[in-house]
Amino acid sequence: WYDECLYRAGVYSLTADRGARPKQAAVHFEEGLKAEPSDPRAWFGLCLARSALQEHAPAVAAGAKAVELLPDHAGVRLALGLSLQRAGKSAEARNSFEQTLIMLSKAAPSPR
Repeated sequence: WYDECLYRAGVYSLTADRGARPKQAAVHFEEGLKAEPSDPRAWFGLCLARSALQEHAPAVAAGAKAVELLPDHAGVRLALGLSLQRAGKSAEARNSFEQTLIMLSKAAPSPR
């Protein structure tokens, strides 16, 4: 329950139409991870928050953990790719983007 509340507070803090506050969001996600360290949503949110703060190494680390916990989630993999790109790790970012595209192409309905 506590970790769910912190997750929701983090998401609320990242929401642009509410005046995005990524630093506050990062704090909420980190607190949630203390309660539930294997919550992939919190790692994903932390990746987005740290990326918004231009804290590239922590964003990449959080994104990598989120991908480890949710390897088949295209959104998580895309966030990692963006974090890697912003960190100047072009080859790794490209790999993450390519994996995202492969996942999305497999998930897309075939044309009739």
